Amino acid sequence: MAQKPKSNALAVWGVVFVAVLAFASTYAIYLYYQPEEPIAPIQDEALPNEAEVNDEESVVEENDTGAVKDWTIYSDEVISFNYPADWYDKKENDFIIFTSWDPQVSPERGEQGMRLVVGHVRTGMSLEQYVGDYLNQNINFDPTFSLLARENTVFGGQPAIMVQSATTLEGGSVIQSMFTLRGDELWSIDLVGKILNQDFQIIFDKITNTFSFK
Repeated sequence: MAQKPKSNALAVWGVVFVAVLAFASTYAIYLYYQPEEPIAPIQDEALPNEAEVNDEESVVEENDTGAVKDWTIYSDEVISFNYPADWYDKKENDFIIFTSWDPQVSPERGEQGMRLVVGHVRTGMSLEQYVGDYLNQNINFDPTFSLLARENTVFGGQPAIMVQSATTLEGGSVIQSMFTLRGDELWSIDLVGKILNQDFQIIFDKITNTFSFK
């Protein structure tokens, strides 16, 4: 039997190779130009978006009024100032006493109780002399008292001195006082509490910052 020429076999394989190459090229071009499906962004449902965070922060800032939400105004013919609306007050001679608890229900203040004393006395001393005498009598010569701070400031639009002290009396107390001289009258304001914390300081600052003489 006669054999087929090798050239015919090579020709067949060449045709097959060209066909395969053409198909591969066509398929590659198809894939290249095939539009990609958009990838959906990853949503983190656990975290609020930036707008929600800003809204929450603004609400907190608007509602954050400090230690006391409701304040009222004390006013007479000489002075005025803001104080917590739910405090109780009574007058004793030239002093007005405010308490954060009802003294008719509980004569003693609790751990969070505060007492505010506002009053004035006539004196021939200067402001520095009066405060120096106050420190001598109540702190320097009394072992139950200790001085925490003393600084010059302004109170009711007048030069003033702020004194912060502590005492072991009444189960332990912190006393923050403001003194100012108006004519021959020495005005003082004392906030007394058992715990010197942020609420205590916010209340004292708001009372003293709103204090004014008429």
